[in-house]
Amino acid sequence: MTSWGPDIFEHYESATIDLDDEDDGELVATLVRRLVPGGTSKCVIYVHGYSDYFFQQHLADSYLERGYDFYAVDRRRCGRSLRHGNRDDYIDDVADYSDELALAVKVAVEDDGHEHVVLHGHSMGGLISAVFAAKHPMGRHIDLLALNSPWLDVKLPFVQQLVWKITKYVGRFFRHRPIASGPSAYVDSIHADYKGEWHFDLAWKPRNDTVVYPGWARAVARAHDQVKAGLDISCPVLVQHSDRSTNNDTWHDDLLVTDSVLDVDQIHARGPRLGSNVDIHVIANGMHDLVLSRREVRSEMLDRLHVWLDEHSR
Repeated sequence: MTSWGPDIFEHYESATIDLDDEDDGELVATLVRRLVPGGTSKCVIYVHGYSDYFFQQHLADSYLERGYDFYAVDRRRCGRSLRHGNRDDYIDDVADYSDELALAVKVAVEDDGHEHVVLHGHSMGGLISAVFAAKHPMGRHIDLLALNSPWLDVKLPFVQQLVWKITKYVGRFFRHRPIASGPSAYVDSIHADYKGEWHFDLAWKPRNDTVVYPGWARAVARAHDQVKAGLDISCPVLVQHSDRSTNNDTWHDDLLVTDSVLDVDQIHARGPRLGSNVDIHVIANGMHDLVLSRREVRSEMLDRLHVWLDEHSR
């Protein structure tokens, strides 16, 4: 049985998951949950994006109001799971995240008795969730897969695209050699202290550039290759993304109404390769994390999400 205790958010509880020891400090993941009073047979498991953590309580509220118990996974080296010495959100293989996702599914299904499971992933979490649903034995418990701006391909200028492709082959030899990343105004567009409306911990979702490692880039590139080849996910899949992309290297007002992290055309093109039953929703004026968009935009996104869930629930 999982040992639950108070979470950083009121009305939530969390549990620490010990993982294998690594060379960059203590390695753990964290499972967060909030349950519907009186019990329910259905739940959602949320997986956050790159260098991120679960703080989108209004997303959880939208599920709870519709009778879903809500779980979130703060992945290894992220958010609640970040420990001294950890390389922020580092991984050698995207499939390694399956350890914490599999345990989250086990808790939801075996410990808490849920019969209907939705896996909901954002950005990097969308890529991780798709690979898990397709490849891991516990993926058989996933009834529906909902993806919010999933990272299905890499958005880079031509020269950097070439470097990225080379890294796929040489990254295993220089796993931990830091590579400088470029500036990004994305966090400025969402944090309430700058241009956005959301309060979150900047130590866990940093404003400054994060370090990129070749081993991590190789892991992501190989997962993208799996998407390109086709994942053949058996359950229905929903992909939601903005209608436009823009750059985030300097501030401009379009950052508030576009995806400034990923290329939405790539998402739209790769989405059908996830499985044989994929629906795609284009959300006008959406930001990268659609649930952090302006009120009317996120309301549309959530309404369409829940209509889709209702239509596909057994």
